[in-house]
Amino acid sequence: MTRTYDELELLPKVVPSTRHNRTLCCDITAADHEVGKKLSRTMKEVYGDATLPNDKIVIHFRGAAGDGFGTGLGPGITFVADKIGANGCADMNGGRALILSLPREGFCHGLKNGNVFVYSRGMDIPLASGAYTVGKPNASERAEIRSLVEEHQLLTHSKESSAILSDWNESDCGFVRVSATV
Repeated sequence: MTRTYDELELLPKVVPSTRHNRTLCCDITAADHEVGKKLSRTMKEVYGDATLPNDKIVIHFRGAAGDGFGTGLGPGITFVADKIGANGCADMNGGRALILSLPREGFCHGLKNGNVFVYSRGMDIPLASGAYTVGKPNASERAEIRSLVEEHQLLTHSKESSAILSDWNESDCGFVRVSATV
């Protein structure tokens, strides 16, 4: 049986140190699918329904992720990625995702909880059908987004994060927040 990206890359780096906040940088390719699914399940087994801080685990991905990125993402986990494939952030049940480019079709299908921030530059986001709220991030969220984008630039040297930071406007940073409507 083929091992998943989570089993090969994320779990060995995250699970041994879940007692402390952790920031990681991992390489990813379009061949890596459903990244986050097994990690989310494992975090739920370790913490149960405990409320974890947003920055318990922050993972910056270098490269373009495959389909199903952020699937099942859970509380306490933050993913930052330049580009993702179709059906990104599907069935998210907490946590945060910061996507630095427009996602592909099927985005946020089955989003139950958590926040997804997308650099949209005013363009329409290809959301899957469902009950969502799409709005501008508030001042506190914009500050967190900027901090994450700066950290992403430092760790990954991505072109996307560099372009975003060079064009940053404090009142409208170009990001939108997608949240489940409950």
